Amino acid sequence: MAGPVLSRWDLLPDALIITAVSLVCYVSTQYPTVPGGDSGELIAAACWPDGYGIPHPPGYPLHTLLARLMIAVLPVGSIAARVNFLSGLCSALAAAMVYCAGRILAVCALSRDDTAPGAAADTAKACIRRKRPSEGPALPDGDGADAALGERALDSDDAVADAACARWGAVLAAGLYSLSPLVWTYSTQAEVFALNNLLLSLLVLLTARFTTAPRAGAGALPLAGAFTFGLGMSNQHTIVLSAAPLALAVALHPRRSLLRPAPLATLAGCGALGLTPYLYLIAAGEAPGRGAWGDPASAAGLAAHALRRDYGTFRLFSGAGRTPQGLPALARGAALYVASLPRQGLVVAPALAAAGAGLLLRRARTRAAGAGLAAAWGVYVAAFHTLANLPLDDAEHGALFREGLFLSLSFSFFLFPPLSFVPPALSVLSLSRFSLSHASRALAHAPAPPLRAVHSRFWLQPNTLLAPATAVGAAAAARAALRACVGGSRAGRAGPTLAAAAAAAVAAQGCLHWRACDRSREWGVWESGWAVLDAAPLGAILMVKGDLNTNAARYLTQCEGARPVRRPPLPQPHARTKLRALRARAPRAPSLTPSPRSPQDLAHLDLSHASYAWFARRQAPPSLSLPY
Repeated sequence: MAGPVLSRWDLLPDALIITAVSLVCYVSTQYPTVPGGDSGELIAAACWPDGYGIPHPPGYPLHTLLARLMIAVLPVGSIAARVNFLSGLCSALAAAMVYCAGRILAVCALSRDDTAPGAAADTAKACIRRKRPSEGPALPDGDGADAALGERALDSDDAVADAACARWGAVLAAGLYSLSPLVWTYSTQAEVFALNNLLLSLLVLLTARFTTAPRAGAGALPLAGAFTFGLGMSNQHTIVLSAAPLALAVALHPRRSLLRPAPLATLAGCGALGLTPYLYLIAAGEAPGRGAWGDPASAAGLAAHALRRDYGTFRLFSGAGRTPQGLPALARGAALYVASLPRQGLVVAPALAAAGAGLLLRRARTRAAGAGLAAAWGVYVAAFHTLANLPLDDAEHGALFREGLFLSLSFSFFLFPPLSFVPPALSVLSLSRFSLSHASRALAHAPAPPLRAVHSRFWLQPNTLLAPATAVGAAAAARAALRACVGGSRAGRAGPTLAAAAAAAVAAQGCLHWRACDRSREWGVWESGWAVLDAAPLGAILMVKGDLNTNAARYLTQCEGARPVRRPPLPQPHARTKLRALRARAPRAPSLTPSPRSPQDLAHLDLSHASYAWFARRQAPPSLSLPY
């Protein structure tokens, strides 16, 4: 009897349920408006009020195009809420991909037959799909017939029990993954990480299917994988650290023949097709909107933007106080990452992932997929933490954050028209006062110091690689528990018990992290943007630095059509009273269609761009004189 093979119809019902449940959780807790960090920039880049938007390097063209599609297709919600929904949708689909990959690998790892892919699997497949087993060879007469029938019934019960363990182990792994605090946090806001998780989980699914499927049904899988890899490179370049080991495991599979000129050329063409979203950056470079980053209209400018030369191609952080790259950074970052794993999966997930990886490597049928997952995880953790140079010590974080906030407020100044009636000093004081109060409130919910939070979001990728191995480990643990507690004759009827246990664990994960991940009432960043606009007179040139001051105001002006309104200062001295007053007078349902611009509108410039040569010729207004 050969190893079992699951069809898409075996996987689809559970995958749809996982997607729906995850999406409901994400939508219920997502930001109602613009979040902090880079989210405001990514949303504004997809609005296109006066030209095409270009986010910071490497440009994220795939996310920008999908965000634009989401803005145009969804009929309800603010523009920010629509793009936030895109992240939730991508994460929900990623959870479904994790389930499918985990169940495929678990079924193959638990199979009693360990032959290589391509053998017949009729009998086991019938048991997996809960059909009548095939009749098999003729049975002897008398006592021998009774013994043979008993052995066949025991084998059938074992096959059904193994199928149930694989199914509910995959459900458990997908649920723990989708409701882990790190995945959940970046599923409620407009960021590129959820889309990266989706593309990486799809690559893992294709790898699992390719390395375990019969030869006749695997021809198109490498082409789909190459195209998916190209799309991933159009979104976030760190995917190459995981995709390269997976591709190597596929290329070196003993029963496939991809290392020939013709297949390699076809794979290269599919990968290049996945890179076509970068054509958007070329088109956007010809007609950039306000705040667009870089000059990608030329080949040199496109290469500089895609390779992050403004930041440093192999650097995560380019600011002052960055730590040196190398072994010290690897040791510090890897230790923090490993220490964070228990919190992401109810404590037991790391142990289940380790056990599952070991089982995958021991079985001949899953050895190629297990080696690819293990290599992808190890390469990513080692390479990323060696190159990452963010200061991760708490003392360094606090000093750099206070310094950044001070510089951000110091550079928040205005260049006024000659006939302006608002004294510049009072405007600067007003802006600083509101920015400081709303910055502290907007960052109050941050689960980690800002720089460590920036670093930790890159742990989503290795966590996605661990999730299918967690499914295999959970399935193996469930099978061992059934055999120890129930016995082989009744193991085939333990499906409802496994389902209840998996549902209870996933519910516990959701209840444990719901409050910390709930952003449905977070308006702090949106209010801080209004505070900046309230302090600005009409016709001013707003020059600010820092994500909080820059991106919130940019989103409001470019996506919601907000305009600065001159209002008297609030008389209440207490910060909380001021916040309530600001909420009362700020529009809760702003216009979703930007109003036409006029010469009296606010000109918004990001001082983070001012140090680059392209800023003077592409973004600076003619009235602004720069010293270079």
